[in-house]
Amino acid sequence: MQKRLRKRPTDVNLLAHMLGKQSTEEPKANGTPTKAEISRIMAAMGRKGGKKGGKARAARMLGGRDAGVATQFIYDLRQRLANRVQLTSDGYKPYLQAVDYAFGGMNIDYAMLIKIYGETSESQKRYSPAECIGCERKEIVGRPDPKHISTSFAERQNLSVRMGLRRYTRLTNAFSRKIENHSAAVALYYFAYNFIKIHGTLRCTPAMAAGVTDRLWEVSDLVALLEADERGLERAA
Repeated sequence: MQKRLRKRPTDVNLLAHMLGKQSTEEPKANGTPTKAEISRIMAAMGRKGGKKGGKARAARMLGGRDAGVATQFIYDLRQRLANRVQLTSDGYKPYLQAVDYAFGGMNIDYAMLIKIYGETSESQKRYSPAECIGCERKEIVGRPDPKHISTSFAERQNLSVRMGLRRYTRLTNAFSRKIENHSAAVALYYFAYNFIKIHGTLRCTPAMAAGVTDRLWEVSDLVALLEADERGLERAA
């Protein structure tokens, strides 16, 4: 009978965190990341790296749209930031409590951008949003710069996800049937986006532009992380 393979972790961020705790080996010829490199990646993905570092996706969260998930997401974001930043969210009220819990009203310039939509007409298609007729900016904490109170960066990232990850495309059969598979697909997408994809405006990866890593990663690096983690689990067993 063929030996059943051990199930691999589906979350790349969790895997990197696990490997960062377990690995104490020096770099190998196959390019396996070291403990110091992984720790730097985990701690600095959200580090402010000037204009070029703005494309890096510091944090992500897969879950429902509720207060608990919002709090976990903002707290995870806070753990990855090294400097004071300006944060803008939509008018979703649970973010108020989440930001207060994660940042404690300090070291953050936080504002809400509330979009005002008109009435939906019968001529609009099923998936077409109503017309945006205005925006309301609310300064919540700190002194956010009015010129940078915007959710456009997040909306552009939503477009990138839909274009690069077909599981988020509407009206197709590419959707995930298992949450574990969906989580794995999302993790792989963000790993590729931050560490593998060379962006035209940066001419390097977002992780390199943000100063998180000094080299271009490949899919083989991800495989090396998985194999190293499996060896660690076998030693622990």
